Amino acid sequence: LNGLFTLTGLLLIGFYWTLEGEHALRTLVLPLPGDQRESAHDILKEIETRVGGYVRGQGFLALVVGAAALMVYLLIGLPAALAVALLAGLCELIPVLGPTLGAIPAVLVAFAYDPSKVIWVIVATALIQLVENNLLAPRVMHKTVGVNPVVTLLAIVAFGALFGFAGLLLAIPMAAVIQVILDRSLLRPQASGLEVPAGRDRLSKLR
Repeated sequence: LNGLFTLTGLLLIGFYWTLEGEHALRTLVLPLPGDQRESAHDILKEIETRVGGYVRGQGFLALVVGAAALMVYLLIGLPAALAVALLAGLCELIPVLGPTLGAIPAVLVAFAYDPSKVIWVIVATALIQLVENNLLAPRVMHKTVGVNPVVTLLAIVAFGALFGFAGLLLAIPMAAVIQVILDRSLLRPQASGLEVPAGRDRLSKLR
C-alpha cells in the first residue's frame, strides 16, 4: 500500500508538472527580486532540461540493452526470449543493481529449460553489460545530461551511501542539478546575472 501510494503521488506530480510546468516555474521565482528572476528562471529551465536528458538517456540505454539481449537470447535458443529481454531492458532503468536483476530471469529460464545454456546466458549478459558500461553509458549520459563520467560514478557512490536505493536512482539527475547550480552561481556567475564579489577569484568563491 505504501508503494502504491508513493507511485500514485509521483504520477500525479508528473502529470501536474506536464500541464503547469511553466506556470510553476514562474511561481517559484516570483518571491525573488526582479533583477534575479530571469537568471533563476534560466537555472530552473536548465535543470529541467538536464533531468529530461537523463530520462531520455536511460530510455535509450534500456532500449539498446533489451534489443541486444533479445538477439543474443534468440541465438542461444532461450524460450520466452522476448519476455526475458523485455525484463532485462526494464531493469536497465535501475542504476547499479539493474543489470544483475535483469539477468536473473534469463538464468532461471535457462536453468529450467536446459542447464547447459546457463553459462552462455551469463557470458552473454556479462558481455552486453561490459560494452554498455564502458562504451555506451558514459557517452550517452555525458551527451544527454552533461555530467562527466567520473562525476557520475562518484555521485552514484555518494548518494547511494546517503539515501540508499532512492539515492542510486536519483544520483545522476541530482549530480546534474548540483552541477548547474555550482556552474551558474560560482564558476560562471556572469552567465546568471550575479555580481562577482570584488577581489575574489573563482577558487576563493568555491572554497
